[in-house]
Amino acid sequence: MAGVSYTADEDNLILKLIIDTKAYYVLRDKEYWVDLATLGLFDKSRTWMSIQDRFNKNILPNIMNEMYTIPEEDKHRILLAWEQTAENFHDSDGDEDYDTDDTDSD
Repeated sequence: MAGVSYTADEDNLILKLIIDTKAYYVLRDKEYWVDLATLGLFDKSRTWMSIQDRFNKNILPNIMNEMYTIPEEDKHRILLAWEQTAENFHDSDGDEDYDTDDTDSD
């Protein structure tokens, strides 16, 4: 069943939330998208899978488009993190801290 199309405002909200939570390196993790969907900021018809799919298939490939109102620096930051996590991706168990600071306590 096809749902309601995403708006430019919703796309920009997704990007703003990624930046606000500094979630650049957890965008491949299911748990991040589950958390985003439960914030109550999206229409109730938007599931975590729908939001993740929207990011992966529509926003990310076109992120440099001017319709996305986030700063260029953040667009590049998202792309770089996406590329860097491609090789090392593993499905997390949800223990990720979305506000990463590039330090590893392990």
